[in-house]
Amino acid sequence: MGRMLVFDRVRMVMFVCGAVFLLYAGSLAAAEKQPPGRPPAKVVVAPVREQQIARTMVITGTVEADLDSLVASELDGVVAELLVTEGQRVKKGDCLCRLNGDLLERQLQVETREIEHLTVLHEKAKTDFSRIEQLFEQEAAARQLFDDRFYEVRRTEALIAVGRARVRHLTAELAKKAIYAPFAGLVVEKLVEVGEWVGAGQAICRLIDDRQLVVTIPVPAASVAYVREQSSFLVYLREGGKPLAGTTNRLVPVADRQARSLPFLINLPAGDGVFAGMEAMVEIPAAPPARWLTVPRDALVTGGEQMRVFVIADAMAQPIPVQVEGYAGEDALVVADGLQPGMVVAVRGNERLRPSQPVEIIQ
Repeated sequence: MGRMLVFDRVRMVMFVCGAVFLLYAGSLAAAEKQPPGRPPAKVVVAPVREQQIARTMVITGTVEADLDSLVASELDGVVAELLVTEGQRVKKGDCLCRLNGDLLERQLQVETREIEHLTVLHEKAKTDFSRIEQLFEQEAAARQLFDDRFYEVRRTEALIAVGRARVRHLTAELAKKAIYAPFAGLVVEKLVEVGEWVGAGQAICRLIDDRQLVVTIPVPAASVAYVREQSSFLVYLREGGKPLAGTTNRLVPVADRQARSLPFLINLPAGDGVFAGMEAMVEIPAAPPARWLTVPRDALVTGGEQMRVFVIADAMAQPIPVQVEGYAGEDALVVADGLQPGMVVAVRGNERLRPSQPVEIIQ
């Protein structure tokens, strides 16, 4: 009996020890599964500034060639040769197309032979007149015969002059059967093919000067005064890349009857990656200059319907809601309670920041 009691006590002790061991092991496993504390987020910062600046608006326009021509034929005829295709670059004076000129060449040959014939008649008329003139001076020929021979010389002279004029006209027409590039540029569209009939004034290809590109934007009438005072503009291409520095070309002072906007052309710098037909956004002034708080565009973070910036202070990030009133270059014009000049805001690494999150400022 006593032996069984001892055995039960030993079993109880072993059970308790096993339970304690399992609890201890579970606590260790739970401790290992707990995540360590988050390291500080790395951010790049920039200061909040107060500037005298004009609020801007962004208007979408189209990149176009300032010189864009439908090269046409002055004469009608059948296309004998088409010497260009789309995408081909040409120099000023290069032949683009030739029309068939067989009929003109034959007419030119006829007129040339006719002049030769008239020249012979003219020589004969001058000889006859010389003889009659001598007889007339000797009173051996009638006045009527003298006059007839005199005016025959004049008539053949006039006929030769008319013939030569016709030759010049036909030569000019024959030369115009070849159509030349009026300026150096790029062929962007061919509008005829070999064997087609071309009427006088009909375009044979479209030629642009892609070295002189402009952006055409519709400027609201209310902003015309501010646009005229500015000589350079930032142009952003829809395809991305760095903004381009555009310069004023001209304002067309005729407003659209529906939109009440005026076409404004801005020169683009020559370079690769910009082509006619691209979509471009241009910043133009929308109001007189005023004092504004500005932050870099990269500082803006979209959170629902409200824009915000993360102010960095004491190695902590704190969000401040802002209202964007416009843009000026790479800066945004903002209105916000609690935002002061001299504060620093995150411009890199701010997309995943949380309120009161520790941060580390890097260069």
